[in-house]
Amino acid sequence: AVVSTQSTGENVEKTMNSAANITPNLGSDFMASLKGRLADKNMAVKTKAIGVMATLGKVLGAGTKKHKDLMVLLVPLLADSKKTIQSQVIEAMNIWVEHLTIRPLLTGEDLVAASTDNNPNIRTLLYTWLADQIKATKTPPKLPKELNLLVPGLYKSLEDRNPDVRKAAQACLPYIMAHVGFGGMMEKSSTLDTKSKKTIQDLLEKYKEEAEALAPKKAPKQKAPPKDDPPAKKAQADSLRSSTVEETDSGAESSVPSKKPAKKGLGKKPGAATAPSSKKKKKKK
Repeated sequence: AVVSTQSTGENVEKTMNSAANITPNLGSDFMASLKGRLADKNMAVKTKAIGVMATLGKVLGAGTKKHKDLMVLLVPLLADSKKTIQSQVIEAMNIWVEHLTIRPLLTGEDLVAASTDNNPNIRTLLYTWLADQIKATKTPPKLPKELNLLVPGLYKSLEDRNPDVRKAAQACLPYIMAHVGFGGMMEKSSTLDTKSKKTIQDLLEKYKEEAEALAPKKAPKQKAPPKDDPPAKKAQADSLRSSTVEETDSGAESSVPSKKPAKKGLGKKPGAATAPSSKKKKKKK
């Protein structure tokens, strides 16, 4: 469907009141208004905006990749202490990621700020959600290297005073380590103070085996079929044909009796040849 990009604040408001008006082509005014409503202090306005985001995710489908920045705006809303708002936000995030996938959100610093946020609700829900998303990611199995940008925030959360934050961070730890690698995680811990380093490295050792089991496996290399080599095949065929001809000719020659020159006395029976007379003729006197 083709939609005018000249959206105004008024028709954005109408769109928010009627989800059926949402179409794939978003205007700049619509985008700006929606962003403002997601950050609005009025709970009714914010709740409606979250609902619009969920509907957008369904309508846009693969087109969500063009509007990743909108989806990222949902993450700070996890700070809300109201369970209903938290559930709405998680539901909207899941709808977007279903089409967007988790990979674009990890390529860059989109989630870094949230991973270090002081609000315990954000980190608790983010790490729980992130673990579920990484667990569900199958293809392609290897996540972007920028995932290691979340490690400092994860280490901070592993030592947080809030037990829910610590629990969520520990649940997410093996999934992040599975892609960053044990060595990479240990290297990141080298900058911590002595006490924190020991705490974190002990946890890394504890979850090392689980992380290795979760690590994406490399597909076995398939042997390439032998390439056809016409010149080689032709040379082999010519060689075989030549040897066959030689063998045939040799066999033919050996089967034909050779003609020998006739000897004198041919036709006489063996032993019939006259032996020289032993008697000498007497000379006449």
